[in-house]
This record gives sequence, structure tokens and C-alpha cells, in this order.
Amino acid sequence: MGDASSVRKSTSLPSPSLTSESGIRYTSKEVNYSTGTQWTPLGRVVVTLKTADLPSAGAAAVFIADRALQLLSVKESHAVVSTAANLLTVKKAADGVAASAGTDMLAAGLDLKAAVDTVQSATLSATAANTKIAAGERLCVATSASTAGLAGAVVVLTFRAV
Repeated sequence: MGDASSVRKSTSLPSPSLTSESGIRYTSKEVNYSTGTQWTPLGRVVVTLKTADLPSAGAAAVFIADRALQLLSVKESHAVVSTAANLLTVKKAADGVAASAGTDMLAAGLDLKAAVDTVQSATLSATAANTKIAAGERLCVATSASTAGLAGAVVVLTFRAV
């Protein structure tokens, strides 16, 4: 198998394949496979939430991890701002722990009254253990106020298997 120095342009990627040597590369400590148009890391989990998936106020579980994962990024955008000052936070919660009492995975919440049609990127918690979620733990999102007025929101959370 080639090493990290064998990076190819997307126009010259091999055909999609997980069974041929040319369709798999090891780069940046991750195994990547060719989709035919881009290199995609194996073991990535992407959770996408829309406005209707967000709690109208408070916190709610939105995903249960089926394996140990590490949070890599959280991005949010909305088409219409929330009517109240409102922050969106991401938490992890073990069995028996209320979603609102979970451990914060972000250093600060994302502003749901920020400029519309603009992608916000969250700053992850500086405590590495807070960005990891164990198999069986719940991923929760919380809002600091009512989401009344909020529309066209999308939140994308990207994880890698650990």
C-alpha cells in the first residue's frame, strides 16, 4: 500500500474500491478510501441535525454512540435567527444522567442569533476527555432559550472512531 507521499489529485483518483490496494491510502493517521471523486476517511461518523431535531428549549438526546468516538468538529448555520438570545451546546451523557446535566463537549455554545446563512464553527472543549464519547453514551444538544423563530438550521457534528 502507498504511503502519505502518494497523494493524488481528485481528478486522478482510482475507481471506488475497498478491496484493491490502489483504492485505499493511509494518511494523517487515518485509513482513507477512494469514492472515485475524493478520499474519505474510514471510521468517520457524521451526525446532521435540522431545526426540527433541536429541542425547542432545554436539552435532548439526538444520538447514541455504537462505538467509542472523538468529536472533531461542530458546525452550524441557520436561515432565520432565533427570536431570543440563544446558545446551542453539545453534551455527552451516560445512562441515568439527564441530557441537561451531561458533560459539555464544547468550550462555548454556538449563537443561534448570529448572522444568517453563515457557517459557525464551534471551539471544542480543551479537556480531551470531554471530546470523547463512549459506546452507549448519548450525544445531546441543548439550547439556552426557546428556539421560537429559528428556521433553516443545520448542525453537523463530525466524529472519528477511537
